[in-house]
Amino acid sequence: ATSVGTIDSVYRANTKAGFSIVSYTGTGSAGTVAHGLGVAPSMIWIKSRVPTSADGNWLVYVKAGSVDETDYLLLNSIAAADDAAGAFNDTAATSTTFSLGTFPDLNDNTKTYIAYCFANIEGYSKVGSFSGNNSTNFVHTGFRVAWLMIKNVDEGSGADWGMFDNTRPDGTGAT
Repeated sequence: ATSVGTIDSVYRANTKAGFSIVSYTGTGSAGTVAHGLGVAPSMIWIKSRVPTSADGNWLVYVKAGSVDETDYLLLNSIAAADDAAGAFNDTAATSTTFSLGTFPDLNDNTKTYIAYCFANIEGYSKVGSFSGNNSTNFVHTGFRVAWLMIKNVDEGSGADWGMFDNTRPDGTGAT
């Protein structure tokens, strides 16, 4: 366990790749969890390690475009971004911790959780946003993209997460 944050956590971090895996036990009270990246993560996926029907969601923190620390997404849902202080306590992630509210999907007392934290690394990984124009879009990342995940976050979008890669025969890797 670390002495950083108000909720004990154990993590493995690769700061060069901008990725960490964090394990923590919920307290039921708002608090902070150490992530080990040394920079603020741009995206975090969190899941209960022993889900029940009431808390089986993957909650997503993302800091990109119109989505920020006041919102959350569900990785396992087509739902648009939603605003709730109970998710990430309306607090931006820092270079040492991310914040949790009291959502059972994130912080139920005595439940264990796993968090995957992603930070932008120039030339390697990028979390961002763009506004589509129903025609052609170009998003500059600063590197050739090998894997891409996208989501329409607008209210009422009802859009799935799209994933694309550069290794499948059709060139899109659409799933």
